[in-house]
Amino acid sequence: MRTLEVTDKALATPIPNLDAARELRKSGYAQLEVDATHPLYSDPVVSLADYGVPSRSYYSRWNVTGKPIPGVRPDVMVRRDVAERLARINEFLGKTAVATAAFGVPVELFVDEGIRSVALQSKVYNEQYPNFLRSIYPDWTDEQIAEERNRRVARPNPSSPHAAGAIDLKFVVAGSEFDPDAGEHEEHNPVSYGVKHGEKWTLRPDYYETNGQAGDERFLQVRRFMWALMHGAGFHNNPEEIWHYGTGDKLAALIGGYQPYYGPVEGMPEFTGEQLP
Repeated sequence: MRTLEVTDKALATPIPNLDAARELRKSGYAQLEVDATHPLYSDPVVSLADYGVPSRSYYSRWNVTGKPIPGVRPDVMVRRDVAERLARINEFLGKTAVATAAFGVPVELFVDEGIRSVALQSKVYNEQYPNFLRSIYPDWTDEQIAEERNRRVARPNPSSPHAAGAIDLKFVVAGSEFDPDAGEHEEHNPVSYGVKHGEKWTLRPDYYETNGQAGDERFLQVRRFMWALMHGAGFHNNPEEIWHYGTGDKLAALIGGYQPYYGPVEGMPEFTGEQLP
């Protein structure tokens, strides 16, 4: 793991143009074969809470469906190797002065989401979000509901990065009582990525490298530091989403140029009961 090589130089090192990675992503990754011989193929699922990494699962709190989904556990579940890497990153952040000097506060990673089963994604896609839209737009047609749903929620897919082990994360002030519900609105996070809501392209990690304006320098620094930190730890970024990183899943493997070794997790323990709520 190369995280300890992350220095203040990371803040002056541009994130590369990711157009090629975006084209690669468009080509698809469902067809990639998972390497069942890899040592981490059977890497167990663990709770990040057991590794001291601040986290709370997305659908257990305020989310795109308008409210928490009953029965979803707050624990963020990830592969053990991922948990160990994230714990080492936060340990590093607690020892280095680079981030504190750059952002004015000590920071740590907060993980918003880890493994999400196809069953849960199916419930969100087919029931929760369409029903939420109908409640606030009673005059919308089924076609309008489906169009908005497809714009905001990913289709259920066994090849989804989150079904295998990908994570969503952000920086927060270290040791703070961070409220992830308030944190959904980026202005409440003091170490913000600078996402302009309603403009999807601003989610791209490299957006501020070419589109920054006066006052955007902090957003650029946050993105560069996150990029250097996570890539130094062996993760690869979704070129369309600044907060999405993975290792071993099909998207991460496609971007990283290696064979994936994580397949979808069966029997994902994300619900407090045995059945979907």
